[in-house]
Amino acid sequence: EPLTGNQNGIQLTPVNDGGKAYKIVNDSDATEYVVIENIQQSGWSQKMPGHGILAYHVKWPSSEVQLYQSINGTPKKPNMAVIPADGVCYSSFNEKIDNKTYKSNMAGDPFPGTGNVTALNDTLGLPNYYWYCSSSTSDLSTKATHKALANISEDTSTGIVTFDYIHDTTTGIQHVTERPVAHDNRIYTLDGRYVGKDAGRLQPGIYIQNKKKIMIR
Repeated sequence: EPLTGNQNGIQLTPVNDGGKAYKIVNDSDATEYVVIENIQQSGWSQKMPGHGILAYHVKWPSSEVQLYQSINGTPKKPNMAVIPADGVCYSSFNEKIDNKTYKSNMAGDPFPGTGNVTALNDTLGLPNYYWYCSSSTSDLSTKATHKALANISEDTSTGIVTFDYIHDTTTGIQHVTERPVAHDNRIYTLDGRYVGKDAGRLQPGIYIQNKKKIMIR
């Protein structure tokens, strides 16, 4: 079901219990959207490494999928890919990542997840959360969605996830309050992409953590 207009207090029941899956649709291209659904570790999802809202980006212009079709063959423009709450998007084909690390990392993909990520918006710089500027595989440019989830919370006793939906974040910012920036140990690349909190999983390079540059060797 498509999400339209600003909505507060949306309750998302686990899909195993008949819950809905919602679509956040690109206003310029109906074949591109983000799907959000609530997965809990029960039923068909009992062996999932994590629980909460699972969000994934879809860009699929056809109503059919061929068996040997390469759906994620273009860098930065996958046709279907998870939007990880922890900002870490490992590939199982990466020879530097062992299978145990790859699977344990997936526990941080849902929202709020292991990192208690209570929002999904453009400012977080999460992998795969953007719209493609064109359908051309040679054009790798992207643009902001201007759509957001806020106040994501999970009731672990019922498995229900609640959130607010903001249909257009460009219409203005209200109720702004200043507060001290906590040292939350979130790690960012120099261009502002959030890559999680575990420095041991990152490639060598320079990053930003708690407003300071750090070097990972």
